[in-house]
Amino acid sequence: MSLSISLDISSSAEKFYNQWRTQAHLLPGISGSIHSVEVHEGDWDSDGAVKLWTYTLEGKSRTAKDKVSFDDEDKSVTMDIIEGDVLKEFKSFKIVMKASAKADGKSRVIWSYDFEKISESVALPVSYLIIYEKLTREVESHHGAE
Repeated sequence: MSLSISLDISSSAEKFYNQWRTQAHLLPGISGSIHSVEVHEGDWDSDGAVKLWTYTLEGKSRTAKDKVSFDDEDKSVTMDIIEGDVLKEFKSFKIVMKASAKADGKSRVIWSYDFEKISESVALPVSYLIIYEKLTREVESHHGAE
């Protein structure tokens, strides 16, 4: 199954993408939802790097370990969740962020989630759309303040 959200932002697509590509370690200082990001394998900006995220979702502290890949040409980041709280309800969970320039000088960010629920009783992960919309706005605001 999949869900996605598309957001228009005033930041350049390149700047927004690079926040995730080369500056993910700064996200805890930008967002009230992200508490820490640690590299467990590889480097901050290397394909295949494994990162451990601590964040708040629905008022609870949670963790997720992902394996990340980057597509510089497409300005997209793919985060395959390999461990963490989200895998208590989902067999698999993959997050893709793609940033693209628009003709009006603004940019569009699309967050997509591909997942497989453990059972039909598990709710759709709409709360992840909400947290990434908030995070997108926090990053956009941070870029505007630079």
